[in-house]
Order: sequence, then structure tokens, then C-alpha cells
Amino acid sequence: MQRLADALMLGSLALYLLTMLTFAVALLVML
Repeated sequence: MQRLADALMLGSLALYLLTMLTFAVALLVML
């Protein structure tokens, strides 16, 4: 159960970072 929670947290963190990266790239393209 603990491993599942760790994987879920890691996955959400990766998704968050990916979203931030995509947002940053979109801003750079708009400039």
C-alpha cells in the first residue's frame, strides 16, 4: 500500500513538473 502511495505521489509530481515545463515553453513561444 505504501509503495502505491509513493508511486502516486511521484506520478503527480512528474505531471506537475511537465505542466510547468509546457507552460514555460508556451510563454517563450508567445514572446
